[in-house]
Amino acid sequence: MNCPRCKSPLKTIDLGKSGGEYAAVVIDRCPACEGVWYDRGELNARDESVWTNVEALDFENRLTGGRRAFCPKCEVLLVPVSPKGARQIVIDRCPECLGFWVSAGKLELLQKHAADLDSEILRRMVSIPQPNESKGRSPGVSHFGGRRHRRRP
Repeated sequence: MNCPRCKSPLKTIDLGKSGGEYAAVVIDRCPACEGVWYDRGELNARDESVWTNVEALDFENRLTGGRRAFCPKCEVLLVPVSPKGARQIVIDRCPECLGFWVSAGKLELLQKHAADLDSEILRRMVSIPQPNESKGRSPGVSHFGGRRHRRRP
């Protein structure tokens, strides 16, 4: 496969060779421009966010003035996209195989965006009142049918 940007041959890198956490991830990296091709599922495996599924983010198509690129796998025109809420991050996605071309430095931006989304999810989880938490009611007072009733000790 060749780089969709500079047409240099992509170098296959097995991230699991070192026995690390990316055992099933084999990426294709351009040695010239340092962009990386992620097949479907590989970007999620590479991302360190806990709850955020990066590949399933709501992406918006972006119009860019740059040169159009073709998928290194299926040779279909790649679509420039940005995750909603992160217009500064523009990556390319293949509409056929759903792979991603991530230019140098963009993975870190995607990971930060995913971490921010994780933090927001965690904040919401922590702020959800639990069924046994007091909701500002006086102790010993219960509500039935819209009427207040004093519990007997």
